[in-house]
Amino acid sequence: MPTSLIYTTSASVAMGLAAFFTGNANANTDAFSNCRKLTVAIERLACYDQISPPQIEAKIESKNEPRVGPPPSRSIVVPVNTASQFGLSATTPAAKIDKITSTISGRFSSWQPNSKIALANGQVWQVIDDSRGVCECDNPKVTVSRASFGTFFLEIDGKGNAPRVKRIQ
Repeated sequence: MPTSLIYTTSASVAMGLAAFFTGNANANTDAFSNCRKLTVAIERLACYDQISPPQIEAKIESKNEPRVGPPPSRSIVVPVNTASQFGLSATTPAAKIDKITSTISGRFSSWQPNSKIALANGQVWQVIDDSRGVCECDNPKVTVSRASFGTFFLEIDGKGNAPRVKRIQ
């Protein structure tokens, strides 16, 4: 690395840190601007790392209306009964469950595309692929497993094929 680039980069980092610690109204903007000017990726990252989260929040808030009331909570809400949420679209972060087991109450004879399958735990799943199957079984045990890209498969004990499903209730 050329010596002049090292001095220029060091000077830019120093200016960014100076703006960071001065406490004037434009310190946040100056710190971000100085970091943005750095061309060496590792030095630019180090510059941004020197800006603390409260300063970043202050910069974000300065672009929006003034906030009234206490700052937003930083806690993550995890549902108490995560098994009941398994398969539903997540609106809040939840514990990752890879599979659930239940039964289909009563006589289960077959499935086809768009069939709705009600489980004993109250969940209702709909077949979303073009698979078909015949079971002719009473109270079969089922396992709904999470697959890649947010898909789920419903495995019925004793059956070799598992339809791809989505939870609708």
